[in-house]
Amino acid sequence: MVSVLDAALRHIFERRSVAREGEVLSAALELHPDFFRWRELRDAFEGRTDIIRSQGELTLRKIWQEERATADRARLGRNQRFPLGSPSHLTPSLKPGQLAAAQTLLENRDFMAVLVGDAGTGKTTLLQAIQAAHLSVGGQPFVSLAPTTKARDALIENGFVGSETVQHFLASERLQGEAHVGRPQVLPLSEGEQVLIRGREDSQGFTNGEIKTVGRIEGDRVTFTDGTTLPPNFAAWTYGHAVTAYRSQGSSSEESLLILGPVAEKALLRRQFYVGNTRYKGSNAIYVSNREAILRRVAQRDPGRELATEFTRRH
Repeated sequence: MVSVLDAALRHIFERRSVAREGEVLSAALELHPDFFRWRELRDAFEGRTDIIRSQGELTLRKIWQEERATADRARLGRNQRFPLGSPSHLTPSLKPGQLAAAQTLLENRDFMAVLVGDAGTGKTTLLQAIQAAHLSVGGQPFVSLAPTTKARDALIENGFVGSETVQHFLASERLQGEAHVGRPQVLPLSEGEQVLIRGREDSQGFTNGEIKTVGRIEGDRVTFTDGTTLPPNFAAWTYGHAVTAYRSQGSSSEESLLILGPVAEKALLRRQFYVGNTRYKGSNAIYVSNREAILRRVAQRDPGRELATEFTRRH
């Protein structure tokens, strides 16, 4: 009974997030023509705790959790990245609509950006122009992923060499390891320098978000005060003197300087302000570009995060 229902759920939710109850039950009978215990199937369906049901529709709890995690990551990632490049490097051959979209994407500082356009409107041409502008300021080629093999082949034909399907990328540790994120830079170090680790490195036990202090430098060998060393081929690090409020969670310092500039005037949340303003043991100072704008942001209530139990009660 469980296998019949599981097969139907996998079939229905392979490319969907919400479905009608009748579609799931019909799929169960279509996938197993010899199955005839309809009432038992419905009882098993109604007893499932991993299904969220409301008014004849349903979704899977794990799908809802994945969607929430994605939304949270996108929200927390607002204004947390460097721009991809400068609009001044865009080709003048772009149409006005393409140019406006390219400028927005190049100057975007969010973790996630979405480009939407109908078929034939020049999205691939636009992405080529954005990648060229990104490369012109020292960036790396984009990691291009497509939902289908046909779409991947189209990307390759249009100059995105090395494009892969999403499925192949997620199944390949090699491809994921080769997907470097960030812009290569030469950063000089000196003893006492603070370094922010931006990735995982197993040989030294590095984890993303760690702050290290340079203890000594001998030639190309950098040793931190905790005894670990900076591997020559490990590039996922940057200066750690300043961090975002999000990254500062769980850490503290003797002195703290909280900088709230033009970006904070538009995107600061009260919870972020609290986190950034409570990282010190000794002294703390707050620098703002527009005092009134920051006070207005802090006075606003943060958007609430609905719990699963609240969702089920509401429906």
